[in-house]
Amino acid sequence: MSAPINRLYPEILAMIFANLRTPTRSNDVLVSAMLVCHRWYSVALDTVSLWTEVDVTYQAKFNPKQLLARSKAAPIHLRLSIDKEERDMSMLHWIVRHGHRIQQLALCARTSYGTFSVSLPMVDMPRLRCLAAGRRPP
Repeated sequence: MSAPINRLYPEILAMIFANLRTPTRSNDVLVSAMLVCHRWYSVALDTVSLWTEVDVTYQAKFNPKQLLARSKAAPIHLRLSIDKEERDMSMLHWIVRHGHRIQQLALCARTSYGTFSVSLPMVDMPRLRCLAAGRRPP
């Protein structure tokens, strides 16, 4: 006879995994839960809503390309950090490439927004509901 936890439907397990994620914990606890067994790993990986918070900042712990792939075509919340002027085009590429999916966009910079201030309004973001921009202390 299998353990009661193994009899949970994948949808219930996905709901539990969703509650493991908080703004302060990010995906750390979720990734730990994925290591419990192959079934948990598969359920978490197949639940696109778990991978829609994409952090492309100096404090990102997870590969953003991996998160974007796991989130498939779901709407995303994208956080970008602009540290140097030469990174502007690289960061702008993330926005252009995934603009159709971006629901929330948060930009943080140490310096002025340079290229962003000119180029961002030209990006098509039909799902955008929240745009935040701020400065990080040097």
